[in-house]
This record gives sequence, C-alpha cells and structure tokens, in this order.
Amino acid sequence: MLTFESIRDMERAERENKKLQKMPAQFFDDLQDYIRKKRADAAGNADDLIEYQNILAVVERLFELRERKILEHALDAARIGIPAENLHDNEKKLFEQLSDSLSTFRNAFFSSIRQQKQERSEDRLFRIKEDVPEFIGPDMKIYNLKQNDVVALPEETAKLLLEKGAVEEVK
Repeated sequence: MLTFESIRDMERAERENKKLQKMPAQFFDDLQDYIRKKRADAAGNADDLIEYQNILAVVERLFELRERKILEHALDAARIGIPAENLHDNEKKLFEQLSDSLSTFRNAFFSSIRQQKQERSEDRLFRIKEDVPEFIGPDMKIYNLKQNDVVALPEETAKLLLEKGAVEEVK
C-alpha cells in the first residue's frame, strides 16, 4: 500500500539517480486510488488538505523527472538504438511514440544531408584555364578560382564557366 513517505522515497530515488527507477507493476493504479482517498479526506480537514497538496506536489515532481528521463531514453534510442530500462507499462507507449518520431525526423534529416553530399560527390572535375575574378555561384557559394586549379564544380557553375571558356573538364 502506498503512503506519503513511500511516494516521497520514490521521488527522491528518481531525483538522485540518472537511470529510470523501477516502479511496482500496480504503482499508477495504486497512486490514483491513494490520491482519490486523500482528496476525500481533505474535504473536511485543513491538515489533510495540506497533506493532499503536498502529495500532489511530490507526485508532479516524480512524474516530471520520469518524463525527462523517458525523453532522454527516446533520444538515445533514436540516435543509437539503446532500449529503455525500467519503463512502467503505462510509459512504454509514450517512449515508443517519442523514439519513433525522433527516429523518423532524424532519418529524414540525415538522408537529405547524405543525398546532398552524394550529389556534391557527383560534381565533375575541372581545370581552371585562367584566373577567374571572385564570384558567387548559383549555389550561393563564393568561388575564387586561380589558373591551373583543379576543382569539383556543380553542374550549373561548370556550365557557366565552360561557356566563358574559363575551365576545361578533367577526364
């Protein structure tokens, strides 16, 4: 059976440890029953009302500590695939939703970066035939090309420089 002291002990253990602490299987059900009982007791007594408010404050801190740790576990799972430990059954769905959303976001972001990197690696190589004044290319990069430099250029920039006769493709 839950008591105010046992709830405070759980909150203290959660606060003092980096890892998510194991909760009894019926903890959330027992906690709701305990809070309902204390709310009924608080209706007629000022001391019970203060105790009820203290219980709610400790429960809120405990819940927020666990939320933060679950979020950190979800980040770890999305980044490197480490599964969470000591999740209560009620928290598993939250963890799965968070880690799935984070994984989806990360995969989309990094796949676009990989694609951009791959596209850049498809740039052709050119030898600069003559010094070219510094300019900003269609890709918004600043180019400062000197005679005999060999550089990879994106298609649009290469096309412009080929038309001016300033570069030749290296085979």
